[in-house]
Amino acid sequence: MGLDLFLVKIEDKEIKETDWLIASENPELEGKFSAFKRTRHFQHSDHEYYDEVYFYSEISYQRKGVTKEFFKKVQNDKCLVNKKDVENLIGLMDKNSRDGFKRDFLDKFVDEQTFLIISW
Repeated sequence: MGLDLFLVKIEDKEIKETDWLIASENPELEGKFSAFKRTRHFQHSDHEYYDEVYFYSEISYQRKGVTKEFFKKVQNDKCLVNKKDVENLIGLMDKNSRDGFKRDFLDKFVDEQTFLIISW
């Protein structure tokens, strides 16, 4: 189980080939970011298709530094779009990571422009 926390900025076009989220798998983004939804072409060896996505660029990344309680209280594969929800995570960071989380995530969070991706 590897933790990944990303603070990202919503983008209106593809910035990096790997930085997108499928819109239907992330309904929490719809309310604030529906205007940024784009159609992307996917091509695999045996089929191709189009799907709606959200493009983003990475601002901050953290891969560890949370308490065991974090995994009990926070939903996996979720995006947080409200600063208040991100602020609530501070108490779930271990003591050595709180200042860095505040600096790299809370202080850089801009409502209507950024969101937090949580995955493990």
